[in-house]
Formats: sequence, structure tokens, C-alpha cells
Amino acid sequence: MSQLKLTILANDYTIHQFSEKSIISKNMYNSHFLSISFTEKETTVICESNIEINSKKKDDEWTCIKLVGEFNLEIKGVWAKITSIVADAGSPVLAITTYDTDYFLVKTKYLIDVQSLFEKRNFRFV
Repeated sequence: MSQLKLTILANDYTIHQFSEKSIISKNMYNSHFLSISFTEKETTVICESNIEINSKKKDDEWTCIKLVGEFNLEIKGVWAKITSIVADAGSPVLAITTYDTDYFLVKTKYLIDVQSLFEKRNFRFV
């Protein structure tokens, strides 16, 4: 696997939980990164922590990291390697994939350890 590049997005992120099929506030779209997922039981929103949202539950202090570049969907083991490194740093991890880009979130308190382990394993931060 060639050297993978990562970018740490500015600002902390929060994971919000709402009841099923909640109306999404327009101010959430001011977030540099925004993820909205829903099931028949809940809606989950991940956005920058500085955005005021009245959610049912929330989990603060996450950092969002972006994989830089395009990746062939057939490449094997990328997410296994990423989640293993984050686990070795002691952080939980949440992976989010869009059509063009991959992101993952780690608890901010583990960011220095996460970054250090990625650099030791031939990842580069840009």
C-alpha cells in the first residue's frame, strides 16, 4: 500500500442523536463536514461542535480526519489498517465514507497519540 495522506479538519465535532425522522436544522449545513444518517428509530448528525443544536443526546470532543486523494474501492485492508492504528492509540473510531472521500473521527483527547502512530506507520499528514 503506498503512503496514505491524511488531513486533520479544524474544529471539534459532536455526534448528535435525534428521534426518528427529525427535521434537520439549516444551520447544520454551516459545518465544514456534516454527516446525517437515519434509521426507523433515530437520526444521527455529526457536525462541528460550535453549531448550536438541541438534540436528544450528544457526544462531544471528536476530531475529524480526512483521507486525501482518490482510492480504488477494490483496495483491501485500508480501513482495517486505519481502525487498528486508532485502536492501538486507545481511541474509539467512527468511519464515514462518501462517494468521493473517506473520513474518520477519533476522540480529540487521543489525537496526539493517533497522529504519532499514523506517522510511525508511513501515513503523512498534509
